[in-house]
Amino acid sequence: MRVGKRQQVSTAPVPGPYSARAVGAAVAAWSALWRWAARRRRAGGVRQRISGAGELCADHGVGTLLLRTRRTRFPCARRGATPVVGVLLAALCLVSGCAQPTTPAPGSPPRAEVERLLATVRVVQTRPHPGGYERGCRDGESCVFGPAWSDDYEGTGGHDGCDTRNNVLARQLTGVAYRPGTRDCVVVAGTLADPYTGTRVTFSKSDAKDVPIDHVYPLAAAWDMGAAAWPLERRVGFANDIDYNLQATTRAANQAKGDSTPGEWLPPSRPGHCFYAGKYLTVAIRYDLPITAADHAALRSIAVTCPT
Repeated sequence: MRVGKRQQVSTAPVPGPYSARAVGAAVAAWSALWRWAARRRRAGGVRQRISGAGELCADHGVGTLLLRTRRTRFPCARRGATPVVGVLLAALCLVSGCAQPTTPAPGSPPRAEVERLLATVRVVQTRPHPGGYERGCRDGESCVFGPAWSDDYEGTGGHDGCDTRNNVLARQLTGVAYRPGTRDCVVVAGTLADPYTGTRVTFSKSDAKDVPIDHVYPLAAAWDMGAAAWPLERRVGFANDIDYNLQATTRAANQAKGDSTPGEWLPPSRPGHCFYAGKYLTVAIRYDLPITAADHAALRSIAVTCPT
């Protein structure tokens, strides 16, 4: 029987009924635009900030999405290239429904708490790369964090007869339905209010890959930052820590993040930034993992936007 089932988290609804497929299309469009800009970089000539393009999107009455989260200038090889950027951004807005909620994601810590965490966390200049990281557990693979979503670990949800993935879904989805005969263990349906994207996503067991589970502090980054020296038992517990280090999200957001840290990636929804900053710093401190100077700078810039 599931441990702590009655403590299931009920996340407040997020405005806008978005599907995982729509969010994926938006992120894919953004990635295509970014790759296009990179290809034009060598041609020279800078014409407009991305925030300016965001204003173009807003002028079409659909708000902004992702457009003000970077201050990068888009390069243009010649006149006429900038309108192409505008068209692509407008298309992105139409696909994603640019408007975002203005209030912080549920569970976001106040500014004072984020600043306290920033003052506590260890900081290193850059991320080392000691080598040896191998997540796979097939024959011949190192399996350095143990089998994915194992139930065989010490900690919340461990040894309760349900795998870690289902424990996370049961906690973070609302309107959860279970497969009959699994002792309320296998989640087959529910709704995710995703703090990373600011969208509401319908989960179905038949399309389970549309709602993956993110390691807030990525496993590969943890390995590089010190977990390589931990005993296996501690690494397995870290990989399955449903209290602190696991967050259900969309496939597109999870793939875009990969093993990036805050200096390289932030949630596409600005209202989710404080939520992410608080969770990332809490995990780092709890496991005595450092963050890089670039991570610290990114999170410090987020702290001033958190609720007071």
